[in-house]
Parts: sequence; structure tokens; C-alpha cells
Amino acid sequence: MNRFLFLLFIITSITANAQEIVHPYQVVNRFCDCPEMEWHRNSYNLKDIHQSTNDIEIRLRSNEGVFLAYRILTKNKGKFSASVYYKMVSNAFYYVPDSMKNGQKWEQSPYVKLNVTDKNLDSIFSILIKHKIGSLPNQSVIGKKYFFASLRVDCKIGDRFATYTFGTPPTYRIDDNPHEEDYKDYHAIFLAFYNLSDGYVEQARDLAGKYSYFPKK
Repeated sequence: MNRFLFLLFIITSITANAQEIVHPYQVVNRFCDCPEMEWHRNSYNLKDIHQSTNDIEIRLRSNEGVFLAYRILTKNKGKFSASVYYKMVSNAFYYVPDSMKNGQKWEQSPYVKLNVTDKNLDSIFSILIKHKIGSLPNQSVIGKKYFFASLRVDCKIGDRFATYTFGTPPTYRIDDNPHEEDYKDYHAIFLAFYNLSDGYVEQARDLAGKYSYFPKK
């Protein structure tokens, strides 16, 4: 009986591991082929949206507890692509010798980048266009209550640019604002980007933690 249970455990474990998808990734550092990034103020960050060389680039930045994330959809030369970026954020101080700083462009908590390869990006883009991705206002303009703007859109479509912020769904109850179509658009954009990153977030968060150099308690 014990042998049977042991074999069942092994088979179950193998099946679970076989179903787990591990996506290729890059750590954004001096070795990364990441032209969209630049070294600025002691860390690598995405270049300003106005510096984008893509025909279309739509970014959703989100603050997710101890993580900072970007979900990005681009189109260049007629082809869509998408990526997910995650890094850990902390106020913790961690001493690093000067030899590891400056010249080597070392940072305490780098982004990790995963390319999205299994989603219908044309469909996601159509949803974003339908919900006015390039022309929505800041939620603070239409909202009556204070909220934390945990989401930010940076958008380039051709020669048109837009940037605005809004909160996650708990900050805009659609049922309470049936007259505000903008809230429905925020919600649809939120869902579209989270659908884009579905299947990538857990791995991205694990990697962001793995490559962060915060002191262990």
C-alpha cells in the first residue's frame, strides 16, 4: 500500500511538472539586449514613451504590493509583440562595494522581462482601441473620492501620445457609476492587459524575487 501511494505521488508530481510552463526570460542588466531600456539614476528603466521607435506602443504600469510591473503591447513593421516586466521595490538599504556599482551599472532589484508568445495580440489591441485607450482622462478628473492611482497608461499610436492614471477595480465600482462610460473603459483595459499577462505573472514575480539583493531577515 505504501509503495502504491509513493508511486502515485511520483506520477502526480511528474504530471504537474509537465503541465507547468516555464517561459524564457531576460534580466534587465548590462548584459541584456534591451534597447527599450536606459540606465538612469542608478537603475535601468523604460525610456520615455516619446522615445519609442515602435509604430504603436501601449504600456500599463501597475503597483502590486512589493512589485512594480509593466505590461506592454507594441506593433512595429506590421507585427505585434508583447512583454511583461517585473521588479521588486523596497526601501531596504543594502551595502554594495563601489566596485559593483557605477562602472558595472549594478542595481539592487533589476527588472525581469518575459516575452508573451501565446496570446491573440490583434484581438487585445482591438479591445483597447474599442475602449478609447488613447483618449481617456485621469480618473481624478471624473472621480469624486480620493483613490490611489495604482495603474498608469502610456500610449503611442502613430504620432499621437497619451498618459493617464486610474485605480484598480475596487476604486471604481461600475455599478455605482452607470453614467460614467469612462469607468467601464478603465475596467475593460485593466482586464485586457491582465489577460495578456495571464500565465506569466507568477514566474515573473518569482524571478524578480530571485534576482533582488535585499537583505534576508
